[in-house]
Amino acid sequence: MPLSSVFVTLLVGALSAAVGVLGERLRLRHGRRSETMALLRWAGELAISGADRSAAGVGIIDALLNADLTDRKDLSFIRAVAAAIAGAKSTGSRR
Repeated sequence: MPLSSVFVTLLVGALSAAVGVLGERLRLRHGRRSETMALLRWAGELAISGADRSAAGVGIIDALLNADLTDRKDLSFIRAVAAAIAGAKSTGSRR
């Protein structure tokens, strides 16, 4: 087998492995983001639903802000949701 064929085979194998690793990382990131947004949606609903469940929703949002699950890119969005909920609660409006 010529040396160039060995080199091409090794290169293709390395590229295939790199693509596989990248795909897995993207899949994990998407899964984490989906889970974060589902938890945020649920916490927001709890936070504005009523006094007895409101504290639980706010607590969940606070936990999301400090969780390893949460991607740094999502923190500003979570903070904005928390601020909107705090604003709605202070004015007494509910949707």
